[in-house]
Amino acid sequence: MSLWKRIFGTQDNTPIDVAITTALAAQDYEKADLLASQFMLEFVKTLPGEQLFILKQLDSIIAPRFLATRLMTAFFRGWRSAQASARLANAASEMRVEVDFLLSHKPPEILSILSHRINEYFCDAVWVFVKTSDPSTRLAAFCAAVVADSEQRRSMVGYLTAIASDWQVLAPATPEAATRLHDLARDIASHDWSLEDVVDQKARLRTADREYLYALDGSDPTIFRHRFSELFPKD
Repeated sequence: MSLWKRIFGTQDNTPIDVAITTALAAQDYEKADLLASQFMLEFVKTLPGEQLFILKQLDSIIAPRFLATRLMTAFFRGWRSAQASARLANAASEMRVEVDFLLSHKPPEILSILSHRINEYFCDAVWVFVKTSDPSTRLAAFCAAVVADSEQRRSMVGYLTAIASDWQVLAPATPEAATRLHDLARDIASHDWSLEDVVDQKARLRTADREYLYALDGSDPTIFRHRFSELFPKD
């Protein structure tokens, strides 16, 4: 019996739930990845052949392992946002949503939407950083800017400069926050970032917080609102 059928053919999901939860709590991302990958592969087997063919074409059009990255990101996004008793079902639902998204848009549209998600990732990382001065979150924002194209990066620098100025006016009692924003803008704008720089900065982020890197690679901005929900307005 497939893993998929074992999971959804019974109400007892506890062993897999516990295994993934334990691995994530211990920051054992290799084990969490292995467990999630098995689940993801079973999900892929349920897709109609014509859908899978179209999806796999994206790997050659956009980037190697594009589909796997999108599905893995969707898995963990669904996992994070669900109650313990519904994590696997919600992960499957998020993967289905991601598949529908990929099938309903052409590659240029996909890239445009993912670029917008990177903007969201950057803005939320900046917000957490300015509120907490957390160095890993600063690195996440910095890395998002490094991987962006030059036009998007200029927009990010402009955003930082604008909110730093607003902060100086609206919150003069905390000038250190505006200083942090100006410093980040300066570092991002310091030079044109190469592919080698992207690799180096991603390696730094992987060491500092691997889940932030996964979210960045998957263009998933929800990680910050999940971890720091108290810093964001409730919907």
